[in-house]
Amino acid sequence: MVSQRSSMEMKTILVVEDDPFAGEVMQLTLSIELPHHTKLVTSSREALEVVSHQQVTLFIIDYHLADMNGIDLSDVLHRNPTHEHVPTIITTDDLTHHQQALAERCLIGIPKPFDLDRLIETIEHVVG
Repeated sequence: MVSQRSSMEMKTILVVEDDPFAGEVMQLTLSIELPHHTKLVTSSREALEVVSHQQVTLFIIDYHLADMNGIDLSDVLHRNPTHEHVPTIITTDDLTHHQQALAERCLIGIPKPFDLDRLIETIEHVVG
């Protein structure tokens, strides 16, 4: 009974990263460092499929996706009333060019290559 409660209270982080190596490293690191479930998908389409049937606590989205940029994907994900207030971290190698768009949407930007400690600290701050 206790394990069911723990799994129901577990938060889910959805990582959208089309670079398989970067995504796997992030997923492994987050699963080791945080008490949350991490779901990795490699495309915008997969992310939209996940949120259609699963509650997500945090989105971590790479800006440079093959099928849509990360900010546009965030806009689409946040149109779903169930996910409209889900915090979002955008990872990008060129953070300075996206600062205005991030600020307008209250998104958190983390530069790539990212410092894993900074990423963990940011996630802990955002989702607790």
